[in-house]
Amino acid sequence: MKKLLMVIGLTFLMLAGCSNGNFEKAMDEGKTALTNKEYKNALSSFEQALDEKKDDSDAKVLVEQTKAMIEAVKLKEETKIEESIKSFEKVENMKNGNTTLIKQAKEERTALLAILEQKKKYSEQLTKSEELISKKNYAEAKDILNKLVAETKDNKKLEEYN
Repeated sequence: MKKLLMVIGLTFLMLAGCSNGNFEKAMDEGKTALTNKEYKNALSSFEQALDEKKDDSDAKVLVEQTKAMIEAVKLKEETKIEESIKSFEKVENMKNGNTTLIKQAKEERTALLAILEQKKKYSEQLTKSEELISKKNYAEAKDILNKLVAETKDNKKLEEYN
């Protein structure tokens, strides 16, 4: 009887040990995927880890933060700049969030803010040139427009978000 109880006890310990190993492996795979910006793979790994340990707070945060990052990237791809910036901020500000995701979100948000600033500057220059044209000051308007063309013609980032 003692041997049977001991065998059952050891079996449970081994299963618990394997489960913990699976959890750690899934978490490590997820973090590696984050480093490589493979957010869907990371999410899948973190969800597997959460299946192993349903109450793990780190896994829960990583699942939520990774989902927010996927949404932010999707919005960026759809050229919804303002919404994307807000989503990247959400990733950055998530309590107990992953530092890799925070850094990546900050880089993305900063780049999008720079693009918005450029667009604003160019829009102001276009408005100024339109005013000059309406005042029949064609030479100055032409200079402004030529500068705009020179600055923007090879800028692929502006092309994407126009």
